[in-house]
Amino acid sequence: MSNNPKPRRRRSTEEVRELTLSTARELFAARGYAGATTRDVALEAGVTEATIYRQFGSKAGLFDQAVVEPYQRFWTSFTDQWTTELRQPRSGKEVVRSFVELLYDTLADNRGMILAYICITRFRSLPSESNGHGSVISHELLKMDDWVRQASADLGFTDLDNPVTVRCSFAMVMGMVLHDDLLFEPGPTHPSRERIIREITNYMYTALSARNPSDPTPTPT
Repeated sequence: MSNNPKPRRRRSTEEVRELTLSTARELFAARGYAGATTRDVALEAGVTEATIYRQFGSKAGLFDQAVVEPYQRFWTSFTDQWTTELRQPRSGKEVVRSFVELLYDTLADNRGMILAYICITRFRSLPSESNGHGSVISHELLKMDDWVRQASADLGFTDLDNPVTVRCSFAMVMGMVLHDDLLFEPGPTHPSRERIIREITNYMYTALSARNPSDPTPTPT
């Protein structure tokens, strides 16, 4: 029997990218932007620093992409569901619930990374790759604006103040996730995930479906 070690399978570029981003999220969430270096990420992920710089351009670029990639996956998953729903229609409330549930779980799974991003962008100078054109999250929300404009009529949601309505909906879910420990006491009285998602869905659906285009609406400013 040969004692030669079995050759390791060569990882694809996409596998290396996903592993690097996953590792970066863990380290940035645990240590903050300043405390986690590209060398730390490279060692933990089993890649070279050169690979990180080749794929993301800089530490700031890696940080930005680590923040936004889970949201991109959420949006891809949600719009895939919407494509399916065009063939198998569901009620507007069911669509709202799927949005709330997917977004809630995405944000909850990446809460530490999002908090690190908020801290660095609010309290320290981050050499962002966005070049002064808003946060990476606001950039991604533009894609949601386009979808809402196309889908709201099909769902029966009329007279929406897009993009403000979109950001109110997003902020409601994000606020419940990020401020959970400030809003609720820990222990047995803490509401379950199901209760929180159900209540956000009820609030959001009621607000969206109650809009009446015949009501006078102030001109957006």
